[in-house]
Amino acid sequence: EEWSQQWLETTGVNTMRAAFEVGPGEAGDTFTAFSIEQEAAPDHPTLRSHRLAVGLYDYDGSRRLRRRHRVELDVEGYRTPVDELVGVAVPDLVLLNDGELAYTKIRLDPRSLTTVTESLGTLDDPLTRGLCWSAAWDMLRDAELSARRYLDVVLANLGGEDQIAVVAGLLRNAESAAVVFGDPANREPARRRLAEHALARLRSAEPGSDVQLAYARAFAAAARGEDHLALVRALLDEQPVDGVGGLVVDTELRWALVRSLATAGVDDAPALIAAEEERDATDAGARHAAAQEPLLQAWTAPYFDALLPIWERRGPDVGMSFTDMLYPVGDGAVTTTDGWLARVDPIPAPIRRLLLEGRDQALRVSRARACDARVSGG
Repeated sequence: EEWSQQWLETTGVNTMRAAFEVGPGEAGDTFTAFSIEQEAAPDHPTLRSHRLAVGLYDYDGSRRLRRRHRVELDVEGYRTPVDELVGVAVPDLVLLNDGELAYTKIRLDPRSLTTVTESLGTLDDPLTRGLCWSAAWDMLRDAELSARRYLDVVLANLGGEDQIAVVAGLLRNAESAAVVFGDPANREPARRRLAEHALARLRSAEPGSDVQLAYARAFAAAARGEDHLALVRALLDEQPVDGVGGLVVDTELRWALVRSLATAGVDDAPALIAAEEERDATDAGARHAAAQEPLLQAWTAPYFDALLPIWERRGPDVGMSFTDMLYPVGDGAVTTTDGWLARVDPIPAPIRRLLLEGRDQALRVSRARACDARVSGG
């Protein structure tokens, strides 16, 4: 009955972090105290029972991370002592939920975060790497890790991944870190850094591979500056690009290239969108075109003005795509959302739901941007 109440009758995800003290030992620093602290979100305050493991990882002689010790235990309540680790040498990486036995978010302590930033890609086990990737992403989204530090983690370690789903997902996250979650004052340098990395990987990837295609999309998303935009246009026009061979420029990539040019504000963006919509005469093409048009405008006020007309003219599918994909996360989005919801009636239920989800995301973004700005003293 207790398990049912904790897991079936409540919502939200708990967060685990290691709390420890360190002192000198015979062969170096050891843990003098170690516990796991569990947290719950304020709006979902349930602390649950979890079965999880703590993994301790060190560098080997080749500077690759290897697990040295592992303890499995039950975590209950706010604080759970881990007496088995008292007297154990402090590792380079403390990884909570090692083996992913529990459904929970985890945090990395400062030393472990430094290790992950420098060497996540040297972990042999893909599940262990995945836990570290997820921890860094959650810390970014929860404003406990700056966007520029998250970008450090991705760019330093992405080369250790070869599964297309992982590579593509990490590239999307890196773009979000640079463009959405990062301090707007650092946005263009962050985009430039990501674009340069993606371009280098695009040129070195196996021609015609899915990984090459993922790097092409990432480059298009981050491209800024005349040199980068010239390469984007060349790819769109299917012209040769130095060092890029065998790239399959499919419909989705073409729309990504058009979106890149439109967001950069090129003069012929409306013509590019119209030409691509004519070329892609499908429902998906119509949705893509609807998503590009607002990129040509100052966005928050026009977005809300367009919500109901697009729903009425284009139907639910395009209307929901428009509402979800184009929700403005910049300044004023939350207050404008609140005002619009208060004065407009009736509102289709899917639009209301997507707007509330967008509002929550906007608040999350605001906190993450403040975290990133503090890193630069902004």
